[in-house]
Amino acid sequence: MRHDAVGAHRHLRAAAQRPDSLRQRADSLRQRSDSALRMAPIVVTATRSEQVHLTESPAAASSDTVTPADRAEGRVTVDLLRSATGVHVQQTSAGQGAIVLRGLVGNQVLYLVDGIPLNNGTYRDGPGQYLATIDPESVDRFEIIRGPASVLYGSDAQGGAVNVVTRPHPTGLWWSLGAGVEGTSAHMGGRLRLSTGYGTAALRLGIGATLQEAGDLRAGGGIAPQAPTGFAGRGADARLDWAPGGRHRVTLAAQHFAMSGMPRYDRYVEFRAPAPGPDARYEFDPQTRQLAYARHSWSAGTPLLRVLTTTLSLAVQREGLPRHRLPNGAPEPVTTYTRDAVFTPGLTAIAESPIAGARPATRARRGPSAPSDPPARPARAHSPPTRRDA
Repeated sequence: MRHDAVGAHRHLRAAAQRPDSLRQRADSLRQRSDSALRMAPIVVTATRSEQVHLTESPAAASSDTVTPADRAEGRVTVDLLRSATGVHVQQTSAGQGAIVLRGLVGNQVLYLVDGIPLNNGTYRDGPGQYLATIDPESVDRFEIIRGPASVLYGSDAQGGAVNVVTRPHPTGLWWSLGAGVEGTSAHMGGRLRLSTGYGTAALRLGIGATLQEAGDLRAGGGIAPQAPTGFAGRGADARLDWAPGGRHRVTLAAQHFAMSGMPRYDRYVEFRAPAPGPDARYEFDPQTRQLAYARHSWSAGTPLLRVLTTTLSLAVQREGLPRHRLPNGAPEPVTTYTRDAVFTPGLTAIAESPIAGARPATRARRGPSAPSDPPARPARAHSPPTRRDA
């Protein structure tokens, strides 16, 4: 026994003196293991909870992060969803667009912005233009439920739900500034984005603005531009995140995006598929969306209550519709202008309770006795998701 103990002691001392000691080897293996381990992405929209892995969600859900290349190719937000799995994009005019999920569209597909419903009682059962009122420069990712989600979100989500998660402003220690410019010869237009932020350990403040000009689409090769397909957009947004303690988090946010001169060219006289349209002018001018919300999250950490999140919101939708019609047989053209405004207040409170035997989505289990986690896609890195509710 003494000989074995002395030998073991000498072996450990020699190993500690070698450059490739056992401790260094263990540290190296641990670092490589940590770098190779990727948690499965979390889609809060599918379960209204961060505690469930995407692979364990009962819904057909996905999370698609928007890249700078995606934003450069898209003129409106709906263009950023063209490559999303199981999503069909319906677009009547260049400055509009709707999503089709499981064959349903319009007021049967729920749109959310940061977990707050965009839909209201004026949405029709056909394709609408309202998804285009979200600034494409402010989009960080889409959380998509393909299939019925009415148990969580009501009758508006019969076909599914699309949650647009806005991206954070540039924040570091003290002030940060970000800028982006995009342009294209396809419509001789472009987009400018300026944003700034201030950050400390407990406080983050960000402000951003977007300027967009989109001209008529051009096919090139001597083909005349497709008119009218141009429009203009102006946007501004601000957000304040404050974490006064380890258990509380407060978010205040405001968003504004206004579009002007958005034509629906399938209604124009020059339109020839399948027949000439009845209008000399048919535009959405203006098309405006505004959203302000305050959210408080309290991490109780008790056996009965894990997190309580309360959100107070106000969404405003303004729409103008100038029309210049040429009705058959009429002696003179008819000019009309319609304008409406819809105010949608909202108040939600969501309580999450721990579930016995549930596996936390933010903790990785290692060891021979722990079941292996499903392999995640080694693709785009997702920003740490925050709770989103509706």
